[in-house]
Amino acid sequence: MNNHTPQSAARNFSAKMIAQGYQPAGLHAYCDTESNPIFWRIRLKHPITGEKIIWPMHKDNNGEYVLKEPPSFADQKKPIYRQQDIASNPDEVIYIHEGELCADVFSKLGFISTTSGGWNSAVHADWSLLKDKIVIIWPDADENGAKYAETVAQILLM
Repeated sequence: MNNHTPQSAARNFSAKMIAQGYQPAGLHAYCDTESNPIFWRIRLKHPITGEKIIWPMHKDNNGEYVLKEPPSFADQKKPIYRQQDIASNPDEVIYIHEGELCADVFSKLGFISTTSGGWNSAVHADWSLLKDKIVIIWPDADENGAKYAETVAQILLM
């Protein structure tokens, strides 16, 4: 298996689902504050059913890509997305979204943005990088978006 890059590894891991009609919708790198990748999220979406598949992927100690979360997540909170942007822009307002796609769109527009992932991921995330920051929570316009926004607000106000 040719897994020299995160993209080739994601393609290999996704091949069976792509053969079933799913389309690649994103490969999101979660990096540390120095821009070093910690893990990736592979996103696939079926164009007819709208069903989404989101898989975590990381490199193991042998440098091989593995389709699961890093073992260290078992005993610590997960990093938030786009930490490197937050760290390199310490005085900027941070926009918090439900999902990497929204965070990426805002980033392309010139805003500093982040997420913990999907609507039920907030409690598992390490939000400490946002301590003493001005944030705007921009929820999805649905019930899960409201739940996500409320949970993130409660965590940040602690």
